[in-house]
Amino acid sequence: MPKVTAMVVSYNHERFISECLASIEQQNFDDLEVICVDDGSSDASPKIAHEFDAMDVMVYEKPNGGPSDAFNYGIERASGDILMMISADDTMLPGSIAARVNALEDPDVDIVCGLPTWIGADSRDLPPSDYPDIFLPFELSPEAMFQRLFFEGNFISAPTIAMRRAIHHETGPFDQRFEQLQDYDYWLRAAALGKKFFCIDRPLVGYRWHGGNLSTSNSERSEAELSEVRKAALQHADQIFLSKVLYESEEMCLQAGLSHEEIASLLMIKHRSQILSNLGRQQLQKLLENNERKEVLRNEFLI
Repeated sequence: MPKVTAMVVSYNHERFISECLASIEQQNFDDLEVICVDDGSSDASPKIAHEFDAMDVMVYEKPNGGPSDAFNYGIERASGDILMMISADDTMLPGSIAARVNALEDPDVDIVCGLPTWIGADSRDLPPSDYPDIFLPFELSPEAMFQRLFFEGNFISAPTIAMRRAIHHETGPFDQRFEQLQDYDYWLRAAALGKKFFCIDRPLVGYRWHGGNLSTSNSERSEAELSEVRKAALQHADQIFLSKVLYESEEMCLQAGLSHEEIASLLMIKHRSQILSNLGRQQLQKLLENNERKEVLRNEFLI
């Protein structure tokens, strides 16, 4: 049985942290390490977390650095073979850890996720009309995964994720530049590197929807980060991978001799985001200063 590290990140979650930690302690999984990282809370969150010391919850307090910094901090101190991460305002449903560990027994699976049950501040299930229907089951290749993430946005519930430590090492740490979209950036990066996702078609966590969520309180910042995240993600994939994303085939890319930068520009141009599309056009324009390349692209792709 592999050892699991469940990492909880808390920032001013005094209302919810006890429920979160209790839900993890009730998982009935033998080899479980629980790490709670308090990211500079100004409320009673650290004090409440320390009430779980007797149940072997390791609590670390650090200055505020944002979610990416806090998760990276926890991962550096984790000793588990399998890593799971959750915000202190969410909860784990019964059997959540075991279901993910079982799914990771498949050697072809790199990262496991599942579905959430949406809950309110009072921990009651929310009616479907109260939340966006964005977390749905899927079965996708890494290329199709990247394509859907890139063009449609995030559809993976972060607190349902589980991955082997080795996969995290290959994918790298959470990018501290992104305060809200660090998970979206991570999924894009992992897919770009060819990591295989597997979605468990049942709820694994209680995902809390309330006014204090970063995603609901900083929507303007989120929009500003999106183009940067998507543009950066293209640099993690190789030329053949991106050609499969763009054309679902590498043949057209090979026949035309398209470079990595040209394919990345075309993907950005195709995006419905005007900001990203314009960035792609600007990037392609610079590449087309070479008249020979300009003629190739015009003939092959009607640009």
